[in-house]
Amino acid sequence: MLLKELPPSTTLIPIDFNKPWWQIIIQQKKLVAIIIGSMTIVNIFYSLSPFIIEHVLTSTTISAYIGALCLFIGSECIYMLVRRFNPQFQLRCIHSIFYSAHYYLLAIDPLYHTHRSSGTILSKIDRAARGFEDLLDQITFEFIPLTTGLITTLVILSRYSLTMTAVIGAIFISIVTVGYYFARYSCQRWEQDFIDTDDSFKATAVENLAQVQLVRATFASDFMSNKLKKATHTNMLCEGRLWYAYSNIFSLFNALYIISLFSVLGFLIHKINTHTMSTTFAISLVLAYIQSTKALITIIKPLRRYMRGWSAVKDLFAFIPQCGNQNFPINDTETMPASSHSILDIRAINFTFNYSKVSLFNNHTFKLTCNVNQPNKLYGIIGPSGSGKTTLLSILGGQIKPTSGIVYINSVDIYAVGDQTRRQLIALQGQIATTVKGTVRYNLLLGLPEKHLYSDKYLQSILKRVGLDIILDAHQGLDTELGEGGHNLSGGQRQRLNFASLYLRAQHYKPVLILIDEPTSSLDELSEQAITTMIHELCQSAVTLVIAHRLKTIEHAHGLIDLSLLSSDQEINVYTSKELMQRSHYYQKLLSGKENIDS
Repeated sequence: MLLKELPPSTTLIPIDFNKPWWQIIIQQKKLVAIIIGSMTIVNIFYSLSPFIIEHVLTSTTISAYIGALCLFIGSECIYMLVRRFNPQFQLRCIHSIFYSAHYYLLAIDPLYHTHRSSGTILSKIDRAARGFEDLLDQITFEFIPLTTGLITTLVILSRYSLTMTAVIGAIFISIVTVGYYFARYSCQRWEQDFIDTDDSFKATAVENLAQVQLVRATFASDFMSNKLKKATHTNMLCEGRLWYAYSNIFSLFNALYIISLFSVLGFLIHKINTHTMSTTFAISLVLAYIQSTKALITIIKPLRRYMRGWSAVKDLFAFIPQCGNQNFPINDTETMPASSHSILDIRAINFTFNYSKVSLFNNHTFKLTCNVNQPNKLYGIIGPSGSGKTTLLSILGGQIKPTSGIVYINSVDIYAVGDQTRRQLIALQGQIATTVKGTVRYNLLLGLPEKHLYSDKYLQSILKRVGLDIILDAHQGLDTELGEGGHNLSGGQRQRLNFASLYLRAQHYKPVLILIDEPTSSLDELSEQAITTMIHELCQSAVTLVIAHRLKTIEHAHGLIDLSLLSSDQEINVYTSKELMQRSHYYQKLLSGKENIDS
C-alpha cells in the first residue's frame, strides 16, 4: 500500500469510528508521552523560575548565575522536543480523521448518499478534524501548563502552611468542578444545538452551489437566498447563546480566582509581619502563583475551544457509524490472479432487496452462463417503470449490496473483494450521466491505471465514434476542462462521454460482465446507431446486460430478461423473443406499441 512507503511524519493512522475517539491518541502513545513529559518538565521549571531568579539575586554568586542559565537553556532544549513532535502528532490526527471519514463513506451502501446532504457530511468531517486540533492545542498549551503550575505552586506553599495549601487547593477544585459542571451539562447541550444549526447552514450553502443550474433555471435564487439567510440567523443565535454561557462561567472563574489570590496575599502578609518569611521570597511566591495560575483569568477562550473541539469530534464519531454498513471493500487483501475464462458465469443467489419499504426482490435467483466463444453475449433487461431494472443492474454490478443473498461472478463474491478485483470482473455505465472536475482526458481514463495506456490519437478516434467531435474542435481538445457534474456539456454529450469511458475500461480490463443502463436515452438516432454498434463489439467478449431506452438497441440481443414476470417467477430467467411473446403481456404491448419501454 502506498501509505506504507511514506515517511513517518506523513503516515496516516487507521481510525475505527465504532471505537472511542481517544483511540487516535492511544495509538500514538510514544509521541504523546514525549509531548506531555516535555511540557510537564518545562512548565515545572517556569513555575519555579521566580524562585530560581530570587536565589541568583540573593546569593550573588557566579555559580548560581551559571546554574540558572543552564536550567533555562535546558528547558528550551526540552521544549524543542514539543516543537518537533507536536506538529507531527497533530497533523497525523487531523488528516487521519479527514481521510478515514471519507474512506468510510466511500465504502458504504451508495443508497445512503441519496438521503444525506453533502454539505452536512463535509461540515461534520471538517469541523471534527479542526476541532481535534483545537482540542489537542488546549490540552497541550493551556491545561497541562495550568495543572502543572498549580500543583507546583501548591507543593511549594505546603512547605509553609498545610492549612493554606488545603484552602487554596479547595478553591481550585471548586473552580474546576464548577467549570466542568457548566461546560458538561449546560454548554455541551448548546454546543450540540450549534452543531445541528451549523450543519443546516452548510447543507443549504453547499446545495445552493451544487445545484446552482437548477436554482437559476427555476428562478428560485431569491427563495434559496432567503433560506440561507434564515439558516445564518439561526446559526448566529445558537452561537451567541454559547458565548453568553461561557461568559457566565468566566465571571464565576474570575470571582473564585480573586478570592484565591487575596487569600494567598493575606497569608504572605501574615508571614512577613511575623518575620517567618522574607519579603523577597514572598514576592517570588506571589509571582510564581500568578504565573502558574494566570491562565485561569483567560480560561474562557481555551475552555470554549476545547468544548467545541470535543463536541465536534464526538459528534462525528457518533455520526459515521450511523451512515450505513461498510459493504464495499476498497482495497483488496488478496489480488485476483489474472486468468482467461472459457466460461462466463454470473449468479445472484436468493437475493432480497427492499427500497423505501417496497420489496423489489424477495429471495430471487438469477443465473446466466455463457461460453466465451458464444459470438453474441448481449442480453436486454426490460420491465415497467419501478420494476427494479436499475436496481438489478446495481446489485449485479457491486453497487448496491442486497439485504441477503450472494452475488458471484466466475465464483468470486463481488461484495467480498476490493475495487482492484471488481474492475477486472465488471464494467459499468450507470443511469446518471455525469463527470468529475478535470479534463476530458481525465474523465475518459477515470478508473484506468495512471500509466499511459492509450495515445491521444486513439482517444480522439473514440470520441469521434461516439459523436463528440465538438469537443475535439474546441481549442484545448482532450485538455478541455469539465466542471463538476459536467454542466458545461449537454445531457447527451455527458452520456456519450461516459460510454466512451466504459468502452476504454472494457477494452483494457476485459471484464466478465458489462452493465449498461439506458445508454441511448438522451441521444439522436445517428448517435444511437454508433453506440449500438460499439455495444455489439463489447458483447463479443463479455456478457453484456443492457437496459434499453428503445427496443432497437437490443433487437439483436441473444436473450431478454423481463422483470414484469417477477411476481410469477421466483427465478429471474433469460428468454428468447418468441418465448416472451407467449409469456409476457408487457412484452406483447411493447412490440405492438401500446406500451413505452421506459414507462
